Amino acid sequence: MRIEIDIYSGRPNPGWNPTPDEEVQLRRLLRRVTAPSEAPAPEDLGYRGFLVLDATDATSLGSQLRVYRGRIYSEARGARRAWADFGGVEDWLRQQAIHHGLGDLLP
Repeated sequence: MRIEIDIYSGRPNPGWNPTPDEEVQLRRLLRRVTAPSEAPAPEDLGYRGFLVLDATDATSLGSQLRVYRGRIYSEARGARRAWADFGGVEDWLRQQAIHHGLGDLLP
């Protein structure tokens, strides 16, 4: 699994590989995701939330997730789905980014 801050266009996003304990915590939070939700797509430029990559084993929501402004997005086979982030996933990812030395990149 890899977590990235989706902030750059045209160059690699900064990110980290979570420890096994962090993966367990993230899985626990993702299980709290509630019913599908409609929400606008993230902006084209600047901060666009967090990407959780290679998450297949962590969640049934999808293998690549975007966590942005209180929503969790998944795109599979051209269909975008969104869920309300009542589990606090975005807040937890923000704290992890700070812990991994990337807090200065967050808005």
